[in-house]
Amino acid sequence: MALRAFDACGREHLPVTDARDHARVVGVLEQAEALKAFNAALIDAAAEEKR
Repeated sequence: MALRAFDACGREHLPVTDARDHARVVGVLEQAEALKAFNAALIDAAAEEKR
């Protein structure tokens, strides 16, 4: 979901909001960190597939 949001807005940082109060910003997500997490998940999935 985050990667789609980055793609849609074209920004490198996105605000992270509270689940109940969307006006309350609780952090910032960087596109590079989201891509690292996605890449790690792909690597883990590939390793599981080989087992």
